[in-house]
Amino acid sequence: MKSCPNCHYTVEDNSATFCPECGATLQAKETSVPVGTVNIKKDIPQQNQPNHNVPPQNGNIPNGNIPPQNGNIPPMPNGMPLPNNGYGSFVPNVPLMVDPYDHTAEFDPKDISDNKVIAMLVYLMGLVGVVIAALTGANNSPYVSFHIRQALKFTVIEMLTAFCTLLLCWTVLVPIAGGIFYIVLLVVKIICFFSVCSNQAKEPPIIRSFKFLT
Repeated sequence: MKSCPNCHYTVEDNSATFCPECGATLQAKETSVPVGTVNIKKDIPQQNQPNHNVPPQNGNIPNGNIPPQNGNIPPMPNGMPLPNNGYGSFVPNVPLMVDPYDHTAEFDPKDISDNKVIAMLVYLMGLVGVVIAALTGANNSPYVSFHIRQALKFTVIEMLTAFCTLLLCWTVLVPIAGGIFYIVLLVVKIICFFSVCSNQAKEPPIIRSFKFLT
């Protein structure tokens, strides 16, 4: 049934469009919604929907990578900081960049502090420095012994370079290459000297490439 909005005449024919009394346009009677029914899509909030515009909270890592709980974080060598995802959280399965030629962690810090001056001499004075280090009791210092071995490697490479240069002195390129290589070795020795100044024990660059010396 329809009710005329103008004269309030009740029209029994639901298909009628105009009021038979006043001719006004009829409107369909609104159907009331029973109590307890809801529009699921409109009234119920959507749960568990990801919001990509909000950064992770409480240290959670995106993409489901949850940091280890209860402090089960593997220790980092040489006091290296933990890698994180930008929010201060530990990121698992991140490869650590550890220098395989750095042996500093293998020596006692007191040994390094007490004998670093002797270790400097082996790079500054060559064979003379090696002899001085040996006479001052380097056998009792693993740190000095390490640098003596590195200095002896320099000596071997320098002797081989000199031998090749003298053997092929009639050429032009070999003596020039030998002179340049001596300059490179001098620069590497300076690098090793400053490495000792920083309480480090690293295998010298270039020298460590000669595997027959290891």
